[in-house]
Amino acid sequence: MEQQDSVSIALKAFNSKVLAALNYRTGITHHEIFVKADGEIVFLEIGARSAGAIITPMYRAAFNIPFEDTDFKIEMEIPFKLKPTYHCYYMSGILPILSGTVTELFKPALKSKFDMKWLVKIGDVLNRCKSLRDKAGAITVWNADYQTLLQDFNYLKNFECISTSS
Repeated sequence: MEQQDSVSIALKAFNSKVLAALNYRTGITHHEIFVKADGEIVFLEIGARSAGAIITPMYRAAFNIPFEDTDFKIEMEIPFKLKPTYHCYYMSGILPILSGTVTELFKPALKSKFDMKWLVKIGDVLNRCKSLRDKAGAITVWNADYQTLLQDFNYLKNFECISTSS
C-alpha cells in the first residue's frame, strides 16, 4: 500500500495499539488482520516471529531485509545495521487447488512482473482443499506503479489458475 493511503494509516495505528496493549517493544511480529468492506479492522492473531512461507522472500525482495535473520539478531542482542531499499510495490499469494485431475495450468495475464511457482502438474489428482498447505502454487508480483499492482491484485482475486476434470 502507499504510505499515505487511509487504509495503510489505519492499519499502522491499529498495529501500534495492539503492540502497546501487549507491551511489546523489541523484535519482529507477524500480525494478521483484515479490513471489512465497511472499514472495520478485524484482529486475527499476532506472533512474536517473522512472517514465513512465501512472505519472507517477498519482504527480502521488497526491502532488502532478511527478516528471519534480523529477528534472530534482535532476540540474541547481536548488533546489526539495516540498509533497507525500496524500489517498487510487492504482493504475494498462494494459488488454490480444485478437486479432480489437473487438465490445464493457466498463467495470469498481468501488467506487472511476476514469479510463479507451480506445486502441481498436469495429470495430478487433487483432493478437496483442507488447509493452506493444499495449494496449486505461489505467486509474487511487483510493480513500481501502485495502481497497476492494485489492478493486478483485483484480477488475481478471481483468477482460476488450474482446470480439473472429475
